[in-house]
Amino acid sequence: MSKSAIEPLVQHALQVHDDVSEMLADDEILGDDVIHGIRVASKELRALWQVIKPLLDDNRAKQSINELRDAAATLSEARDRYVIIQTLERLCQKAPSKDARKALTATLDKLCSQKQEADRGTATAAQLHECWQQDRQRWQSLDISVDSNILLAEGYGRLYRKAHRLTRTALRSDDIQHWHALRKWTKYLSLTLPVYAQSAKLERLTDDITRLGKKLGRLHDLDRLLLAVNELDWTDDDPERGAYVSHLVRREIGNVVSQCSKLAKALFNDEPRQFVVMVKRLRR
Repeated sequence: MSKSAIEPLVQHALQVHDDVSEMLADDEILGDDVIHGIRVASKELRALWQVIKPLLDDNRAKQSINELRDAAATLSEARDRYVIIQTLERLCQKAPSKDARKALTATLDKLCSQKQEADRGTATAAQLHECWQQDRQRWQSLDISVDSNILLAEGYGRLYRKAHRLTRTALRSDDIQHWHALRKWTKYLSLTLPVYAQSAKLERLTDDITRLGKKLGRLHDLDRLLLAVNELDWTDDDPERGAYVSHLVRREIGNVVSQCSKLAKALFNDEPRQFVVMVKRLRR
């Protein structure tokens, strides 16, 4: 067995840590762009740990995943407000009528005023340093040897099995939470497949998985927006406007669910062993 199969994952993880160190260089309130960058980096590292998790005989991967998730969760509220407003702005731009645009714009004004009040307190870089330093040390001390085929079958195959099972469940259910659960494993695959091997054919597969991940991300953002709209106080406004905006968001959610269904069925319908065989063929 050669360590070379694991080494690209380790090097990628350390590069992610280098990028995060630059983001956290100044101990100050984190801006929206930095928050987004740190959350993306956290997902990348959690994805890498998920790949090697079944290959470790201790709880390092589980511990790292939980700590990175908890650290990212401290930034969730600020990031959710930012994304909710972005999502609503996008809906305003594609409003089907003047009445729809007027209602959506009024809702946007309400949410923006809430964001200004909430932004008075956010996380600082100092609050995140310890978690990221501990994770870097774990990657630096990681010393396992694993064959490329085993890494594919047990590591990447595990991610695909999760996505395969969740796709089947989501397609049979009306519960949007199954699509939200699928989003995580789709994202993990799209983030880690390019680290495993690089070929034009494998890149096309990764692009398709990434496309689904973005659709699932939009679905999640729309669901968060719907929750925010339903929580708004409409007593000093037209109550029917709130109901109309909720209707517009639900309609867009339905459209995106249809798109996700088509993409997920095409990508994750095969049995896991077929996925492993396909990736072996595509990486050549």
